[in-house]
This record gives sequence, structure tokens and C-alpha cells, in this order.
Amino acid sequence: MSWLGSVFGNGEKKLPKSISDVNFQREVKQYRGAVLVDVWGPGCGPCEKLAPIMEELSTEYHGRVKVCELNAATAPRSASAMGVRGTPTVVAFKDGAEIGRIVGWKPKSYWKELIETEFADYVSGAIQPQEATRPKSADVGRKLNTKAAKKAAKKSRRVVG
Repeated sequence: MSWLGSVFGNGEKKLPKSISDVNFQREVKQYRGAVLVDVWGPGCGPCEKLAPIMEELSTEYHGRVKVCELNAATAPRSASAMGVRGTPTVVAFKDGAEIGRIVGWKPKSYWKELIETEFADYVSGAIQPQEATRPKSADVGRKLNTKAAKKAAKKSRRVVG
């Protein structure tokens, strides 16, 4: 973003990450950082009212807090796994574990306060978020010979949350 963009507020927008049943585990559960998941539904008035707020938060906290959107109609397994029963529901995750949820529309000031409070370490830059790590190609297919190595490998494959 140019300095003029930052002064006049017309910088590049960062839209929320669209997630589905296919990438939910990788983008949310295995992510080491702060994540807000906006679960919405088609034809939901409060969801439509919340969408621009989530877009603003995604731009404002880009690189520090991951803001995602999940369409409950097209990703029913993920919505069900999170226990979502109505839309809009925003679920907050820290290091792959759910730390809270809010059902219904709230103003932007509410979301900013929530982010600044619950994700303070990430917002301040004290902790850097990390994408899920994948095994190195040399580790893939390596035969495990000891009980301890097999146990460690099993533990590392376990999904957090």
C-alpha cells in the first residue's frame, strides 16, 4: 500500500479467506495463530450486514489475525463440526482450539475489542502466526523401527482441537 493510500484510507482490501469442508482443517484447526471464522448462510440479513465488517477487519488485521468466511450451506460438515446451529455465528480460534463464539450481528467496535483483547499477542506482533507445517519429503515414507518413534509419529499426526 502506498503512503497516500494509508493516509487517505483507499489502500488494498484484504478479503476474508473463503474456507470449505476441504480446507477447514488446514486453514483453521492446524493454523498456529488467531482465526475468526464467520459462518454465514445465503439469504441471511444479519449475515449480509456483518460481511462488510469482516472485510474491514480482514484488511485491518491482515498478517496478524486470519479472518475467514464459511458458507454453512456449502460446507455443512465444517459448520456441524463447529456446532453451529444458526447464522451468523463467528467462532474464534487460537492455535487451532476454539476459544469462543458469538451468535448474531454485532457492531465493528465489538469485534475490534474482541480481537484486541483475545488476540493481543498476535495483534501486537509478540507472536507471529504460522501456517500448518507439512512433513519434509525426506521424512515421508521413512520406516519407523522403534516403539518410541512410532508413538511420536502417531502423536504428531493427531489433529489438535
